[in-house]
Amino acid sequence: MSERRYSPLATLFAATFLFRIGNAVAALALPWFVLSHTKSAAWAGATAASSVIATIIGAWVGGGLVDRFGRAPVALISGVVGGVAMASIPLLDAVGALSNTGLIACVVLGAAFDAPGMAAQDSELPKLGHVAGLSVERVSSLKAVIGNVAILGGPALGGAAIGLLGAAPTLGLTAFCSVLAT
Repeated sequence: MSERRYSPLATLFAATFLFRIGNAVAALALPWFVLSHTKSAAWAGATAASSVIATIIGAWVGGGLVDRFGRAPVALISGVVGGVAMASIPLLDAVGALSNTGLIACVVLGAAFDAPGMAAQDSELPKLGHVAGLSVERVSSLKAVIGNVAILGGPALGGAAIGLLGAAPTLGLTAFCSVLAT
């Protein structure tokens, strides 16, 4: 019988947690930032709608990108592009160069790469489960639990971070989570 190795699976679970908690914090910090930056609920709504549309398009093509280019390149590119896009928001704002359309462009770019990144992570589950000696069902449910814990705790963490740091630095933290998750 081959030796069980849990560290690759634990690494994937850690990446899942970081990715999901970053997204959950961003779900609170981004509308807060947009509203404070633009002073317009309409821009906050347009930004949210743009993010959802970009996520849907990214999900539509995500699996195909993983099949065509492989898991590792898609995961790496998704994490870096998403992190850079999210980090660009507070950085551009800090230097006074963030327009409303630039804000939406950064949000769309980051959101479009979320689903391909998740697809890349999910494509490794069967292999890593086998290496760890766990069934695909068990590995999938563990990943779902970890992701859902992050989604549940993210808004609380986001609220605390916004209260302590402000919305822009909190968006910087979400960018950091995205890059770490790669």
